[in-house]
Amino acid sequence: MKAIPGIPRNGCLSKAWSLKVSGTTKVFGWRVLIDRLPSKINLQKRRVRLTCNLCPLCNKDMESIQHIISSCDVAQRLWVKCVSGYSCFW
Repeated sequence: MKAIPGIPRNGCLSKAWSLKVSGTTKVFGWRVLIDRLPSKINLQKRRVRLTCNLCPLCNKDMESIQHIISSCDVAQRLWVKCVSGYSCFW
């Protein structure tokens, strides 16, 4: 499996499955770690024809998992809102 730049993977896959979160959240985290979400970059790798591969949220960079998770300003604000009510204990 190919590593995603900027996301450490040492033991992350096994840790992802042991977290006390919903199954849906575990699957999402696992798919992020193995680069298997349908980002526009991944769709193009599978020969899906797209008119534009820019992030639809910010229109500044290509839509990749790394961009959505770590560098899209708009997505970052959405992530903060999504987890604002949860306490994370690592």
